[in-house]
Amino acid sequence: MMMELDFQQVTQVFNQWARQYVRKGDIVAGDGKSLKNTVQNYDNKSQDFVTAVSLFCQQRQVVLGMKMSRNKKESEISVIRQLLTELDLPSATVTLDALHTQKKTIQLLRQRGHDYLVTVKGNQKKLYQALTNYCQEQKPIAQHESQNVGHGRSEKRRVEVWSVPTSLTPEWKDIQSVVRMTRWGQRQSQDYENQMFYITSLPPQGLKLSRVIRQHWQIENNLHWVKDALLGEDKAQQKDGHAPENFAIFRSWVISLLRLNGYSSITEAIALISHRLPFLLSLCTA
Repeated sequence: MMMELDFQQVTQVFNQWARQYVRKGDIVAGDGKSLKNTVQNYDNKSQDFVTAVSLFCQQRQVVLGMKMSRNKKESEISVIRQLLTELDLPSATVTLDALHTQKKTIQLLRQRGHDYLVTVKGNQKKLYQALTNYCQEQKPIAQHESQNVGHGRSEKRRVEVWSVPTSLTPEWKDIQSVVRMTRWGQRQSQDYENQMFYITSLPPQGLKLSRVIRQHWQIENNLHWVKDALLGEDKAQQKDGHAPENFAIFRSWVISLLRLNGYSSITEAIALISHRLPFLLSLCTA
């Protein structure tokens, strides 16, 4: 059945269902996750695979919208733009990784009434170099430091914030702040240090920006990792027809349902509801 089911219709139903959980002012992380079990022609130019692109609410840990695509047909960049156009996310702040640091995407975000925070890396060489030079030459107007210990590492983070150089304002719509995050510490007894840059339409407030940056990675840790490590997405055997797309949608649906019903631990929730069909159905109708 999953092979024949139209995954685009399933996606539409999921997005309609998820719409009821959108709240004004949500902080929403956007990202794509490739399904490794769908990779074809891995080592040549004909490589193809299925990608699940999601908009993930940082506050409630649920998927607010998603689309499935094949990389040979359309890029993750265009799919994110489609999602942002189709979904109503009132007064949301949208966080995206460096792939989506595109002028057209940022213009769309502002047209839709969203604030943004996006990562800047080498794919935008001119912008990256301008930020590097500017942050070396000017003193930040705000900063915030934090420390995290656990999972075999000790890490400190410093978030420094600058007002925007006038040279950037015509190109990047409504940019208000430039951010540099420095992380350093020990991982498995090895020292490390790295820096990342961000641009945002949010005002230059160190603590708030530090939180927004850190929360962006929840889509990786609390959605993508859960789908792989706990639900076995990348090792799934369903490869034929539309089965990969449909199962990916239902995995996101299950995670969202469990979180909405108060289960912070997906492992404990699965153990609790296994082989209890009436209880499972009650979650779906709660």
